[in-house]
Amino acid sequence: MVEPEFRNKGVGRALVRRLIELAGDESIEKLVFELVEDGEPAARHTAKLLCFVPIALLPGHSRDGLGAKQDVVIMELDVAASGRIPNVV
Repeated sequence: MVEPEFRNKGVGRALVRRLIELAGDESIEKLVFELVEDGEPAARHTAKLLCFVPIALLPGHSRDGLGAKQDVVIMELDVAASGRIPNVV
């Protein structure tokens, strides 16, 4: 999660890219990205840009601040198969 004052500046993307690099350095095979489907569009966009793919949908698995149920999406990156991290700004 990125503080509001630092959003839309590439901070989240840089953090995830660094995690992918570290995972590769440590021979970690897969990374998992979990997000609320309708509540985190920027996070989902970042995950897609960095080649994470949706692998599961958990209906009603989370609740928002008002208590309403929200779907959770699980995305995955096969670090070993991805090779080079996409160079996206």
